[in-house]
Amino acid sequence: MRYWLDADTFINANNGPYPILNARSFWKSLTDQVKQGRIVAPKRVFDEVTKGRKKDDALAIWMKLRKTEGLCQKCTLQIDKIATKIGDYVFGGRYQPRHAMEFSKGADPWLIAFAIDDHGTVVTNESKKYANAQKVRIPDVCDHFNVRCITLNELIIEINLQF
Repeated sequence: MRYWLDADTFINANNGPYPILNARSFWKSLTDQVKQGRIVAPKRVFDEVTKGRKKDDALAIWMKLRKTEGLCQKCTLQIDKIATKIGDYVFGGRYQPRHAMEFSKGADPWLIAFAIDDHGTVVTNESKKYANAQKVRIPDVCDHFNVRCITLNELIIEINLQF
C-alpha cells in the first residue's frame, strides 16, 4: 500500500516536532520510505510545498531532492476524471460554493484522486472531529469516496517508522 501525503503533513512536521535541520533521523526514515515507493505525493502537493519558498528553505530542498523518487507524481487523464468527480461532489450542494472553490483551488482533490486510483491511503493532519463542518476537509471527502485517511502520527505507528 502507498501513502499519499498532503502538503500540511510535510509542512507541519517541519514547522513542528520534526524540523529538518534538527530531526534528521525522522527525515532520513521518511526518505527511506519514499525510496521504497511507500510514501508519495502528487505534483500539486509538491508545488504547494516548494513554490514561494526561499532558495535555501530546507523543506523545499528536501522535496526537490526527492522529486523524481515519487514526491511529484504527474497527473493522468484518469486522475483528472476522478478529481472531476470529487469536484462534482464538493460543488453538489453539501458545501457553500466559496468553501468548495477554496478546496478545489489547492492540491486536495488530486491528492484524494491519486489515492482512489492507487487504492492508497491519504495522510493529512486535517481533523476528523467536526462532522458538520462547513469547510471542505480532506477526511470528509475521503469518507464519502471510501478512501482511507490517517494522520502523520498514525502513519508513523502503522509503518513502524523508526527514527
